[in-house]
Amino acid sequence: PPNIFMAGRKRKATESANQPNKMWGTSSSSSSYHHHGSTSGGARRRGGSSSSSRKEGGSSSGRASSSAIDEAAALKLFEDISDQEDPNVANMEGISTLCEQLGIDPLEDVRVLVLLWKMGAAKKPAEICKEEWMQGCNNLRVDSIDKFKALLPSLDIGFLDREDFKDFYKFCFQFNRQGTHKTLEKDLVIALLPICLSGGRVPSERLQSFCEFL
Repeated sequence: PPNIFMAGRKRKATESANQPNKMWGTSSSSSSYHHHGSTSGGARRRGGSSSSSRKEGGSSSGRASSSAIDEAAALKLFEDISDQEDPNVANMEGISTLCEQLGIDPLEDVRVLVLLWKMGAAKKPAEICKEEWMQGCNNLRVDSIDKFKALLPSLDIGFLDREDFKDFYKFCFQFNRQGTHKTLEKDLVIALLPICLSGGRVPSERLQSFCEFL
């Protein structure tokens, strides 16, 4: 399948003002996939909203949990991965750097998406802003790479119940959209489905057959 984060890491060097960004993979196909029920701004907000599972391990109130972490340390982590031109956001390149620090594969590991979902990366596709990062660190009570690493086992999608998985699946669609587009390119969908539906949620032969059909 296409490399997940590679296009994002090379985005600044390859994209033009009239060319859409490639988030998880590259495709020359003009075919697209429409995610029903996720085309409105309201659906986007719901896809990025916090659920009880996403807040597990943290307080429901950012104010109440603010003292649970070293916010200066959490902010330093964000600054290390933030964009040089806009220090208020961490784009795909920065997210890939975080994956390298955590020792996980930024190209195929679904835990990357689960972490971003739990952190609340919902304002814009393919990035997490400083506000979302700090709130996510407070909710998850993490302020160091070691604490992020300790969190990794809990990011397996097998721990998500049916409703939480629906929320996560919507997030995957929203996070990988290109700008204001309401569709994903077919090749991108084919690359994402085996990652998002891993862990036995869909029988492997059925998933493979559907991807071949696409």
